[in-house]
Amino acid sequence: MKVDISVVLYRPRWDELKVAVSHLAKCSDEIKTVHFLLSGGQAEYDQLRAMMFEFGSPLSYAIHHRFDNLGFAGGHNFLMSKIFSKGAENVLLFNPDLMIEPGALTEFISSIGRHSDSANGLYLYGPTLKSNSNPERQIVDSAGIFWTSSGRHLDLDQGCPWKRYENYRVVDGLTGACLLVPRDTFDYLVSVVGDFFDPAFVAFREDAELGITARRLGVLSICVMQEGFVHNRGNPGTTRKNRLVNMLGVQNRFLIRWRLGSSRPGNRAIAGVRDLVVVVASLTVERSSLPGIRFAYAIRRWEKSVCRRIENLRLPQFQDVI
Repeated sequence: MKVDISVVLYRPRWDELKVAVSHLAKCSDEIKTVHFLLSGGQAEYDQLRAMMFEFGSPLSYAIHHRFDNLGFAGGHNFLMSKIFSKGAENVLLFNPDLMIEPGALTEFISSIGRHSDSANGLYLYGPTLKSNSNPERQIVDSAGIFWTSSGRHLDLDQGCPWKRYENYRVVDGLTGACLLVPRDTFDYLVSVVGDFFDPAFVAFREDAELGITARRLGVLSICVMQEGFVHNRGNPGTTRKNRLVNMLGVQNRFLIRWRLGSSRPGNRAIAGVRDLVVVVASLTVERSSLPGIRFAYAIRRWEKSVCRRIENLRLPQFQDVI
């Protein structure tokens, strides 16, 4: 079964994107269409078209061009709505720093099919991701998302030696770098919440929030043991030098606080102390992050209204099985 792929681009790193697309081209018989949402000017649009032309006809693709930036969350919401409206059964969210080996996508989709045939309910799926950061040894990039007592989310086993996991594991969330969204799951979450991803997040943490919100609504996140998916994340520490990244990280921490309410994972007291530390740091050391707190505070009532709507629902009783 072929799958549609959703790729959101804003100021792409072209060399990295070319590597990712070259891997997709080798898997063209496993892919229905690659859908790009490019936010940028005409020159970037022309460059993307020229790059795709180099790979020839085997890889089917569509480019959606906008001059505004919807962000990761809003961009994938936009693309998934279009793709599912054309009758797709599944959409794979794909980061341009990801590489897929031939055959891995077919095996992944087949594993999902076997799971959905034997389990009752709605699910989100993601493969175990291998890191490309150390060519000398195989290490884990992400085996799902977990939360700390202070309300931080991290990638499970990131940096640990690669190993064989159970075929299907329920986790707190799945990285948005490679996330398989079934049509029924998308329709259900959108019908209840209004959007798949919270568009206020723009970028960072939206996948972690999705995992918790989905589970509150009876949708489980399943990490599938699968070889052949490699994430070229680079050095995570370098992002701390980026003021925009820092600001969005702070902003989204507080969006999660108000959107999830008492359902935010972690120890309430410890997470509250960390919230206070983040606020103090933004007021003193990292003042470039202060606008993020202000924005999150400004829309807190809207986020809280979503939280209350979910709390007041009578949820369908899905089986908590894998």
